[in-house]
Amino acid sequence: MSATPAKTSAQVGTNVAVNGSVTGAPARCATHLQRLYGATQWRTVNSAKVRESVRFTLTATPSYKGRIPYRVQLPNCYRFVTAYSENFSITGL
Repeated sequence: MSATPAKTSAQVGTNVAVNGSVTGAPARCATHLQRLYGATQWRTVNSAKVRESVRFTLTATPSYKGRIPYRVQLPNCYRFVTAYSENFSITGL
């Protein structure tokens, strides 16, 4: 699974598209954009379904100034087990 933000920095409160794809996952499986709170707690901040093209688009909204870590989760779906994208950051300006 891969996920990449359209921008690596954005004004606080503005939306940033996060595009990605899931190799082999069936359409209609959910994906969850997660943000790191504190040192270890990941929380879901947005969700979307995988399209027929095996791609998805989620929206991240930086809520404070500074570097904000995100990742995308594909939870258990049909024969697929939970998977995560690599972590990435969006800097709030």
